[in-house]
Amino acid sequence: MSAEAGPLVRPAVAGILAGGVVALAAWAPALRLWPLVLLPILFTRFRRSAVVTTISALLFVIVLAQLSSTLSVIFTVQELQYGESIIYDQAARVLRGEPLYLPHDRPPYSHTAYTPLYYWLVAELQGLLGPGFLPGRILTCIAGLATGGAIGYVVAQRTGSRWAGGLGAFLWLALGLPWVYPTGVFYPGDPLRTLSANVFAQVQPAYPNLPLYKEDLLGVALSVASIALLVRGRSPNLVYGAAILAALAFLTKQTYVSAGLAGALWLWGVDQKLAARFAAVGGGLTLGVSLALEVTSGAYFENVLFANVNAIRLDVLAANLPTLVQFQAGPALLAAYFTLRQLRRDRASEDGLLAYFWMASLPPTIGITRVGSSSNHWMILAASSVLLAALLVWRHLTSNPRPLTRFLLPVLPLLITLFLVSPLVGASRMRPSLPPPPDPVFAREYAALVERVRVEPRGVLAHVLDVVVQGDHPILLEPYVFSVLLGQGHWDPGPLVRRICTGQVGLLVFVNPLELGTGSYHGDPYWPLPVLKALQESMVFERTLAGQYLYVPRDPPPGIGAEGCAT
Repeated sequence: MSAEAGPLVRPAVAGILAGGVVALAAWAPALRLWPLVLLPILFTRFRRSAVVTTISALLFVIVLAQLSSTLSVIFTVQELQYGESIIYDQAARVLRGEPLYLPHDRPPYSHTAYTPLYYWLVAELQGLLGPGFLPGRILTCIAGLATGGAIGYVVAQRTGSRWAGGLGAFLWLALGLPWVYPTGVFYPGDPLRTLSANVFAQVQPAYPNLPLYKEDLLGVALSVASIALLVRGRSPNLVYGAAILAALAFLTKQTYVSAGLAGALWLWGVDQKLAARFAAVGGGLTLGVSLALEVTSGAYFENVLFANVNAIRLDVLAANLPTLVQFQAGPALLAAYFTLRQLRRDRASEDGLLAYFWMASLPPTIGITRVGSSSNHWMILAASSVLLAALLVWRHLTSNPRPLTRFLLPVLPLLITLFLVSPLVGASRMRPSLPPPPDPVFAREYAALVERVRVEPRGVLAHVLDVVVQGDHPILLEPYVFSVLLGQGHWDPGPLVRRICTGQVGLLVFVNPLELGTGSYHGDPYWPLPVLKALQESMVFERTLAGQYLYVPRDPPPGIGAEGCAT
């Protein structure tokens, strides 16, 4: 611990203890009253201690709620968020020795959206731990915690203080992982109305992204780990290791180019030979794996590049932007200030590398403008932002400037963000608790639903895909993805419609009565409309089970008509 950090340790410990008391008492009003306690102290000589105590307490409460809510859902048997079942199914393909990437012009109509690393690792864990969502969730949890550890390591390296590293790690867990449900308010073609509706809407707290069976956190962890190796030193082994980690980040998700770009740009200004080696190792690994998959599957680029080019729209940005601002406005402002100041002073230092990393994390954020997107597209920006924010705030607090305005300016964006976010935690999420026992009635019905899918000899379609993959059926259709592809003119639903009309689809598990049709997301219908029409014409209601509506083919099936099924 650096000598300058000494005066900050006691108020930090006091804040952690205070946060623990608030959490154990589940006293939600304390999160709203904290500013009233802080304001008078800012005008005294104890203002630095007050700010440190406040930040520590709020961070501790939020992180405790994050971990508690993760534990409460990680063992849930059904899907927690859209996309988990799709990755489950595609990882199971790897485990069975089947191709991971399939053409879109033949069944099963399942889009492998990402580069392969996460699928491969989950397949290995499925082989070790067995089927279910738990293997992937364990991997994601470890990756999320490792990201916090890597951020903490970098901050500690640059400040000489483990307490500063703890600040960086806690900022990541508190503000880097969005934990509110989206409002779902969306007005197609009207970005201003969509934005105002989402800014002023009431949002409900949810679990963070830690327990989700998703690829994003692994890519973020590998990206920050790559930067951490370069911060540690410039020896050839560290540079090669950083290049490999940057390549693996890209091979987890193709938008994670930030570590590779930042490392190459920074090294070019330091040592061009090292930069060339970095680019050769990372680029060679990425290109080699990608070409091998394209040659063996014939559909790698179709899946990870061409089919991911969704429309960019302002109304989609308006729906996603409020959550980004809510969680990242403060850290991003501090990171932008850090970056501008550093690039003017010294681009060759390790702080220059961190500035490059933040700038290289900006382009992937454009993903929040794409149809079908959500907050996962700004996680890499969040990681780089909280890293720089922790570094800037810690250095500022250890210098303890005298004038009140000069003292407040660098810490105010972070304080405001924490004050606005912390009341959303809620009393029920603060107190640590064990996972609740499953509802025995629902558990029995859900198990019966999975078994009904398992014994169905023909194809199965479902609105929520978890019952399909747990019933050992391949995903015959990802409804929303192929609805978007149909709208873009990139998919022909005819072959699937013919299968439905001729009775080759033996079961439909729908979220509501089929005659009510389908909902939409970002203005696109959740189900391809020709497929939905064929289902309405050819399927009859069987029963409800675990809250889902089950449909089976008419007897005899209607057959093919001029447009869809013959009626």
